[in-house]
Amino acid sequence: MPQETELKLSLAAQDLPRLLSHPLLAAPAAPQRLFNTYFDTPGLTLKSRRMAVRERLAGDRWLLTVKTAGSSTGGLSRRQEWEGPTTPGTLDFAALAGALRQTPQGPVALTPSDASKAQRGLALWQRARI
Repeated sequence: MPQETELKLSLAAQDLPRLLSHPLLAAPAAPQRLFNTYFDTPGLTLKSRRMAVRERLAGDRWLLTVKTAGSSTGGLSRRQEWEGPTTPGTLDFAALAGALRQTPQGPVALTPSDASKAQRGLALWQRARI
């Protein structure tokens, strides 16, 4: 089962230049713009169950992501996550059918609930994405 592991750290703004000058982070990261739309039921059922359905434009690729509730301790989070290519606005869960144990049957009443945009830098470090 695909699992996302995420570590969230906090850093004072004045310490950012020092962190970015570390030799492991010295190579320039490739910038990537992200546009996200999150979907939920009108009653926010997914949010109440700590789940998420997201469409993301990452560069020139559209991705559909389903995330389940997981565990989180001291900034370290782990949860199941499935992601695959999509056409915006279709919420085509069938495209994830090979990864998901169950796909929604019949109409699913999901509507946009939140949107965000961000830029992130991707760098390779010992064959791991950070």
